[in-house]
Amino acid sequence: MDKKTTRALAQGLPLITQFGLSLAVPPAVCLFGAGWLRTQFCLGEWIIGAAVVLAVAGVVSACGNCFCIMLRRAEEDERAYREGDY
Repeated sequence: MDKKTTRALAQGLPLITQFGLSLAVPPAVCLFGAGWLRTQFCLGEWIIGAAVVLAVAGVVSACGNCFCIMLRRAEEDERAYREGDY
């Protein structure tokens, strides 16, 4: 691989990692937290439903933020390519 390809992969790796963690962590935290709350405070099954709604909202928010970051990077790359800095 040439240096440009290696550099592009190295710059994209943190974004891919962030995207994966952003998809995995909110549901896990919400569901584990809801299970703990249900057992500690004898709450009903409704707490699990609320956790699912919050987890989905967290995932949608994370996807939107990552999409905005990817669009910004693509615009920067396109601008650099047009100016000949690429």
